[in-house]
Amino acid sequence: MRKVRDLASVYRSKKKKAKKTESAEENNNNESCSDTLGDTEESTVFDSEGSPTSSSSSSSSSSGLTESQSFWKKRRLSFRSSKKSNSKDLPLLIQPINPTQKTGELGSLESDSCWVERELISRDGDSKIQSEVFFASIDQRSEIAAGESACTAIVAVMAEWIQSNRAAMPTKSELDGLIIKGSSEWHKLCSNEAYIARYPDKHFDLETVLEANLRPVSVMPNKSFVGFFGSERFESLKGTMSFDEIWDEISRDVEEGGEPNVYIVSWNDHFFLLKMDCDACYVIDSLGERLFEGCGQAYVVKFSEKSRMYNLVDKTEDLVCSGRECCREYFKRFLAGLQLKELEMEEQRSHAVPSALLHQKLQIEFHFCRGEGDG
Repeated sequence: MRKVRDLASVYRSKKKKAKKTESAEENNNNESCSDTLGDTEESTVFDSEGSPTSSSSSSSSSSGLTESQSFWKKRRLSFRSSKKSNSKDLPLLIQPINPTQKTGELGSLESDSCWVERELISRDGDSKIQSEVFFASIDQRSEIAAGESACTAIVAVMAEWIQSNRAAMPTKSELDGLIIKGSSEWHKLCSNEAYIARYPDKHFDLETVLEANLRPVSVMPNKSFVGFFGSERFESLKGTMSFDEIWDEISRDVEEGGEPNVYIVSWNDHFFLLKMDCDACYVIDSLGERLFEGCGQAYVVKFSEKSRMYNLVDKTEDLVCSGRECCREYFKRFLAGLQLKELEMEEQRSHAVPSALLHQKLQIEFHFCRGEGDG
């Protein structure tokens, strides 16, 4: 099994080779280089629509409503490589709000702790958010991490760190280290024949990762939730818990308890973290493409009193909300907004969208984390 230091050595070696070829490439075609994170020339674009790409997806679709509602549901990352940009798939990054900000701050190694105020446009173009964002130097697909499908293991490692450092957030180097450690743990799982027999595609579900005891982290089912975006809009989802109902519950829990709460969030074949405290919400994600197209860096979005959400209508900006409430709207407008609209259109055309498809596209799970020593 590769050690973390071995991965770092490979990264440094390949980075030196990349530097030797950069000048030659600039002389030949005068093209700008954007592979500082060790990416290949062909950019990898995340399929934000969550379309299944392997045979295992057919079995999940045929399992029916009961299996789809299972608390533990296998999640998979789906990627497609393409040089063609698909701007409708992912949020877009606009210019920095602060005019004094250096253009190299995105991914810059100059500071180990740098929050940058950014504007993001939703995939459907109907919403804009202004909020603070913090970037790592790498994400799970970077060469040094080599964890393309490691999000489940990475969130376990991150959750343990957050639980042990409740009053803090990781610095850039710490976030890099957590991604590398989580990817390393995933590689260990991949070398286990018993796990590979169960998951030949190496996309492990959350239950498997927690059972492997990668870190002293567990979840509390009685404080965890499974629900759907737009459940009130589809006949087959009537009676299920809506995202807004989930958000009201977890927000109330933070206000009553006073202590930060950490959730492993499962949505659209991917796992990430949500940290909630009385003053702010933090979305912590090891996959850069989830934030905007072409992003190769893990990130943290902070929703605090500085955050603003706008509705973009007829070239005007109407304030929707501010503060921590922007995190709720971020989930609804930026994560699920486009898919929800497409499914509603399909419902109007065919009068019935298959429940399996609704579960695949709209189901979201919040797993309440409990670290070692928690009551």
